[in-house]
Amino acid sequence: MGYLSYIYTLFFVLLYSHAIKQINSANLSQPLCTDHERLALLQFRQSFLINCAVSKSLSPYPKMKSWSSEPTADCCQWDGVDCEAKTGRVIGLDLSSSCIYGTFPKNNTLFVLTHLKKLNLAFNDFNYSGIPSEIGHFNKLQTLNLSYSSFSGHIPSELSKLSELYMLDLSNNGGSLADTQLDLKLQGAGLEKLLLNVTRIQKLYLDRVDLSSPVPNILSNRTSLKGISLQYCNLYGELPTSVFTLPRLEILYLSGNKDLSGVLPEFHSNSPLRELYLFGTSFSGEVPTSIGNLAHLEQLDLCSCHFSGSLPSSLANMTSLTVLLLSRNNFKGGVTFSITNLTKLEALDFSNLEVMPRELFSQLSKLHHLSYLRLAEMNLATEIPSFIANFTKLTYLDLAASHVIGPFPQWFANLTQLRQLYLEYNQLEGPIPHWFTRFTNLESLELSYNNLYGTFDVFLHLTNLHNLALSRLNLTFPVGYKTNSSPPKLEL
Repeated sequence: MGYLSYIYTLFFVLLYSHAIKQINSANLSQPLCTDHERLALLQFRQSFLINCAVSKSLSPYPKMKSWSSEPTADCCQWDGVDCEAKTGRVIGLDLSSSCIYGTFPKNNTLFVLTHLKKLNLAFNDFNYSGIPSEIGHFNKLQTLNLSYSSFSGHIPSELSKLSELYMLDLSNNGGSLADTQLDLKLQGAGLEKLLLNVTRIQKLYLDRVDLSSPVPNILSNRTSLKGISLQYCNLYGELPTSVFTLPRLEILYLSGNKDLSGVLPEFHSNSPLRELYLFGTSFSGEVPTSIGNLAHLEQLDLCSCHFSGSLPSSLANMTSLTVLLLSRNNFKGGVTFSITNLTKLEALDFSNLEVMPRELFSQLSKLHHLSYLRLAEMNLATEIPSFIANFTKLTYLDLAASHVIGPFPQWFANLTQLRQLYLEYNQLEGPIPHWFTRFTNLESLELSYNNLYGTFDVFLHLTNLHNLALSRLNLTFPVGYKTNSSPPKLEL
């Protein structure tokens, strides 16, 4: 018994000792931020207003409001702050969508945080401040996101010193897409100088930054790149085809650069490309048959380019496609591939293509996931196609100028998820049905230049409307109608 008692005692002593070590270890590993970094963060907060009313985010959350000014507060526990476990140094600051408003002051205390590896200030409003050159002093920075935050002026050359950077996002610091003003600039050889030093870059997002330059050849040498987005950047010249074949590239967005030209290369089956957007560029030539080798491609937008020739039948092999947009090119011969293979399609644009309507409709009727459909400027010469009745998830429908005839069919009333509906320049006739009042999700509606008639009060129920076009319709207005009775969000 004495021996067993000794064994039990020894076991519990060892167990207790292990528990104490675990507790001490946990206490030792708990990061406690340094006083000067805590004060720097508090002073950074005091530099701005917190105003969620001006936030560009869909889900604003004022993270800095919860920061405590108590002298004993541990900033490593604050919302948006990440610390290194052993030292307590602040290495990450994510204040995206934090309702920050105000001009970014020079010599801001933010730059005291010299160990930062991640800085995210996206979806705030810095009132068109310049990007501070001191950001170049964060020599350990790996990710920098200043998108949607109303910065302006020239991007400082000091950003090229961030040699550890693998993600840079300065996108969309200007106005809307309709606004041609580009407030953030990196002109001349700026992009080339930036790429020269950021040799580890994986994600480069500069949408709506005014580059006003050709695409530098050095972009083709950054084999670490997985994502490139240079939309609406005033790029010009010819894109090196080697950019398409970067070995790790998954995302390539070049839309909106109307003076950027190029041709599609031969694609290989080992390409990881998932998303390719060339909308509104001057790319030309034929779409190669080898595009069917892009087994991982999910989104393809070739709209409003200068492509010609026939659409390759190999498009039917691209069974991962969810987005296929091909309108406004010079394609000949219509749709010669089997659309029914593309069972995952959610968005389709065949506007302007030469098609046989009956054959097209029978194939489209087998696609059950469509939420976006454009068949504009086509010679359909039919009533609103009945296969659309199956697309109850449809949020976008464009049949403008497609020679659609006849009255609205009753089944159309079931498309209550529609947000955008374009039926202008057709031969629709008869009354505007009263069940239009059920389309409460509509944000944009265009019925102009049809033979329709009805009373305007039908549209007063569409409280989410931003755009409404009813030119050349036979409308009557209710007695006592006043303009302030219009849908509250109406802009156009």
